[in-house]
Amino acid sequence: MNRKWGYAALALLAAALLYYFTAGKAKVIEEMRSEVHQQLSIMAQQGFKIESVRKAKDQEHIELLFDDPQKVAAFFQTQGILITPADASMLRGLKIAVDLHYLPDTAHAVAADIYPITLPRSLTENAKDDQKKKLIAQLQEMLKRKVILLHLNVSKTGSSFNGSMKDINETLQTQKAMQITMQGFTFDGDVDQGRLKEMRENLKQLIIHDSEGLKMTMEGVHTDYIMTGKTPYDYTLDYTIEKVVIAKKQKLKMQMHDIHVDSLSHNQNGLLYPEAEAVAQTLSFTAQNRTVALEDILMEVKADHLDIQALEILQNTPETNQDTIEKALKQLLSKGVVFEIPKFSIARIRKENQTLQGLTMHAKFKIDKGFDPAAARRSPLAVLDKIDAEMDIALSNDLFAMIAQQPQSMMMLMLFPPQDQGDKKRYIIKLQNGKLILNGKSVM
Repeated sequence: MNRKWGYAALALLAAALLYYFTAGKAKVIEEMRSEVHQQLSIMAQQGFKIESVRKAKDQEHIELLFDDPQKVAAFFQTQGILITPADASMLRGLKIAVDLHYLPDTAHAVAADIYPITLPRSLTENAKDDQKKKLIAQLQEMLKRKVILLHLNVSKTGSSFNGSMKDINETLQTQKAMQITMQGFTFDGDVDQGRLKEMRENLKQLIIHDSEGLKMTMEGVHTDYIMTGKTPYDYTLDYTIEKVVIAKKQKLKMQMHDIHVDSLSHNQNGLLYPEAEAVAQTLSFTAQNRTVALEDILMEVKADHLDIQALEILQNTPETNQDTIEKALKQLLSKGVVFEIPKFSIARIRKENQTLQGLTMHAKFKIDKGFDPAAARRSPLAVLDKIDAEMDIALSNDLFAMIAQQPQSMMMLMLFPPQDQGDKKRYIIKLQNGKLILNGKSVM
């Protein structure tokens, strides 16, 4: 949520300052102030309520209220920020303060401190019991101290920006005390013709630790978001994370190291084509002083022919409106949707003093244009002929042998033995014309 209102503020300020100024400082400040107020007038018609504007010589205080979720979501999307009305409705009642400083130095046209001053209604209206009321009171006190504060600098050309978020070290008094520590969040980016073009973010460390001993740590996060087209669905998003650790006292621990994710999405004639590749050097699990580590993990995923209009309807329709949901699902699947995992692999598995070679897998799932979600809900078996699926999985011999030693696996492996391919055991599973086929033999 914080990231989305931060993006909106960035888009607002950068779009209002797209010119290079050389005139006298006072004149330039008035010109910039005029540009900002023109943008505020536009925003007042786009779901925001401008509640307070106070001026000083080279400074200004502005307060923005998120008032109309539908209009706010539409405004964000014109700025290249993908947010649904459902997301925006969670922000209704949120008030953001912006403290502007015109010409703060020779390099920047404007600097701004951006911070929330009221909580959204989605939080305050649901605070019924004493514990929730106590938490709301604590959050409101944090707002007074400007615990959540984003600092932004916009270049004199209005084409680039940079900034940071104030470090956080707070303990929330929920049913169990929760300490949140965030350090070293910085960002920079570029604006093109009033729209966010690229944004890069860095986070040194985030730690969430509760009083029952559950602790989550994330370190060394770097992201790069680039708009590649005219819609919010045209982008690339790449990020890396140096380390993620989730631990429950000294009993359980999960660790991931050197995670890299490259993803992209593009909109072609109203259809969405997303894909992503994720790589992790290690993923380990520790319980009762025993550790199992998966090494060199790779996963590729992609989807084709996703109807964007239907996706947006599904995102914005309450679960109680089943008729609208079923119509949108039918529209979504009417283009012949394809989901695919081109490759999933684990190079090695280390278990105590044993090293096993891993596995590889490919899977593809195609839904016929005539698939009827309502018929599937009534009788799932009746629509199996509208689905084609295939999965090809190959396990190393030593990994297969370890699985075969498990009592719960023995009967299944006896009934459905794998193909023997030298140093691998292979299963090819297909669903075609309503029939399930395993290694060339019909199962049902």
